[in-house]
Amino acid sequence: TIRMNYTPLPSTKRTADPFVLGVSDQYRKYYYSGFLTLQHMLEADLQAQCGAQAYYPRAAALSIPPSTSVLFPVPEIRSNEFYSRVGALLGLVLVMGTLYPVSRLIKALVEEKESKSLETMKIMGVHGSSLTLAAFLSALAQFLVIATGMTLILTSSGVIGRSSVSLIWCLLAFTCVSLVCMGILIASIFDRAKLAGIVGPVAVFVTVIPRYAIFTADIDEQGTEKGFVSLLSPSAFAFAMDQVMQYEGANRGLTWADIGEHALPVSRILALLLFDSVVYMALAAYLAQVLPREYGARKPWYFPFLPSTYGLGRGRGRGPRQRPRRHSRSARPATRPSGPRSRPTRPRGSRTSASCWRTGAGPPGSRASTTGCSPTSRGSG
Repeated sequence: TIRMNYTPLPSTKRTADPFVLGVSDQYRKYYYSGFLTLQHMLEADLQAQCGAQAYYPRAAALSIPPSTSVLFPVPEIRSNEFYSRVGALLGLVLVMGTLYPVSRLIKALVEEKESKSLETMKIMGVHGSSLTLAAFLSALAQFLVIATGMTLILTSSGVIGRSSVSLIWCLLAFTCVSLVCMGILIASIFDRAKLAGIVGPVAVFVTVIPRYAIFTADIDEQGTEKGFVSLLSPSAFAFAMDQVMQYEGANRGLTWADIGEHALPVSRILALLLFDSVVYMALAAYLAQVLPREYGARKPWYFPFLPSTYGLGRGRGRGPRQRPRRHSRSARPATRPSGPRSRPTRPRGSRTSASCWRTGAGPPGSRASTTGCSPTSRGSG
């Protein structure tokens, strides 16, 4: 058995490549890599050794012909160069088509914080989670309309003509859900609407770059690495569109029966898009509590680990709540000022001032000390 590095040789994971139209040129790798040359040399040496033995008297008279390749015939094909040349860029184009709606969403959310409308509604009794849910649902309705429009344009124009329409809509809808959650996450960081409206689309565009800067368009390699990068939902969507374009280029189309194939299957991408949405919303809720803000007290960074966050404690840094102690008559201070305490009279035309006294040796305000004030009169002369 001849063992070589798998990269210069054709893949043996499948008998045929379903994405190749016509004759595949993968067989040429056996010539370019030196595999056939090494095989021919080993066979010639084996023949020479066998010819020297008495068991194979005719082996020396044989000669090994050079290795040749004969290709099988293929049926008639119709190819489209669009899928092989620019098909890998469709995911980037669709993500860029959502930058403006994401920018408007982020700017609108930050403008609500700038205008203090959120604080006004909280004062009126509206809970913060209800406000976040309302913003999510209103933005989701708009983005689902965008996903439906993109699906109709792609399928009716023939760019995606053989794939399942419902599957394409699910990919776009799940991506729009994750983009809404990412927009809420970005909006929770900023306090200025103009700055957030500029930085938000740039952040979304940056999250799709790893697919084109690191990974190739081969859908059967680096499944684990692509899974980690798919925590960025635009990159996950780009990986899914790579498979759609390869199936379309092979005149097959991606259907629900094919979502479990390849290194990073489409079924896992759909699950990752939903997982990304949950992670983005959790981070947005966390940052809204710990980042500095104009109104309200921010929580410590470790507040998710406090029992009081889940209603299991009385509060952060406090012990069990105690009722105020009520003093009975017998527990009142026994030390009283000595001598009669008659109310002085105020002569006519005199000015009144107050004189204070304290009895007991304890500090002021304690049980061992008693304080009081009485008015004194002074004449007008």
